[in-house]
Amino acid sequence: ISPDASVPGVSGARAAVKIKEPLFGVGFFVCTGASDSLDRGAAKKLYTQLSSAQDSSERMYFKEYPGKLRGTDMLGKRLGLELDILKFLDKHLKKLSGEWSDRRPRYDREE
Repeated sequence: ISPDASVPGVSGARAAVKIKEPLFGVGFFVCTGASDSLDRGAAKKLYTQLSSAQDSSERMYFKEYPGKLRGTDMLGKRLGLELDILKFLDKHLKKLSGEWSDRRPRYDREE
């Protein structure tokens, strides 16, 4: 949500170049406020970097929401962001193939 690529000590662009590859199978949902001039450009740039990977259309998403809200201020404002996040997580996490592994200690499980 409103990604910031200029965090001190961390290069968002460098990380994006590595993890966007299909080998990792990571999906990204980049979103921003349509009228937010600060984050909108960074969000578009990040999405452009991510979507340059092969077969990215199935894993990379970009959406602008109305208003100037930034980051977590966009949550709870009836923009539809929460529903879009849930759809993304459902597709890219919940429906992943693979065996589930419970990493909680045995004494903490209800078996």
